[in-house]
Formats: sequence, C-alpha cells, structure tokens
Amino acid sequence: MELMIQYRVKPDMGDIQAEAITGFVANIAALGAGIRYRAYRFPDGVTFRHLASIKDEQTKALLQSQDFFKEFTQAMQPRCEEPPSVTPLALVASTELG
Repeated sequence: MELMIQYRVKPDMGDIQAEAITGFVANIAALGAGIRYRAYRFPDGVTFRHLASIKDEQTKALLQSQDFFKEFTQAMQPRCEEPPSVTPLALVASTELG
C-alpha cells in the first residue's frame, strides 16, 4: 500500500517539524517492518509531504500502534496550519520495478 500525507505547519514551526520528522523516520527504520518512508519539505519551508510504502495492513497496524507514532502525530497537530490529508496512491510505473 502506498500513502501520501501532506500538511502545512505554522510559519514558525518548519524547523521544529523537520527535526521531529527526522526522529520519526529513524524510528520507522529501526522498526524494520517492511516500510519504506520518505518525507519532503517544500521550498516554502512549511509544507511537508510524506510518502509511505507499507507492506500490508498488518504492518500498518504495527506502525500505528507504536508509541513513537502516537507521540509524533499528537505533537504535530498543534503545529499545523493545514491538517494532514492522507491519500492512497496506486503505483503506475517505477524504475525500482523489474
């Protein structure tokens, strides 16, 4: 399953959110559970896009049950000017295939 999460933080929260994302992604990597995760910061400094490739629903549930996941999402909410939108994606083509 492929997911895109996008949101915008308040003008003074860009660097704080970027630092929080770095720790969040490190925790995902340490989990080692079939998740590929990338996070991007737009040139405006306050818009972020996360792209997640998650093996299956069981892996998604494992991720969402982790304390670091809950802490990250709770801490992010008051920083947001535009709340996160989650969009499921369907892969059409990739250089990573085949």
